[in-house]
Amino acid sequence: MNSLTSMEYKVLRALLKEKLKTGYDFHSGKNKIMSNSAWNKIRKHLLQENLIKIEKEEDYPRKKKFYSLTLWGLLEALAD
Repeated sequence: MNSLTSMEYKVLRALLKEKLKTGYDFHSGKNKIMSNSAWNKIRKHLLQENLIKIEKEEDYPRKKKFYSLTLWGLLEALAD
């Protein structure tokens, strides 16, 4: 596994704390921690490294993907 950036660790810690989050929670919610473009880059990398997964999807009233930690993501978040 490649080394992770501080922002990627921030995402893992947020998911460790709150279990499920949408991309909106990271880039536009009231507790925004990054820009939309940063989220897209980090999301792709964490999915590729099998550290996060799409836990569920909703289509109504808006399409939402809820992300959670994988076992590897949990271990990485706890090791940080």
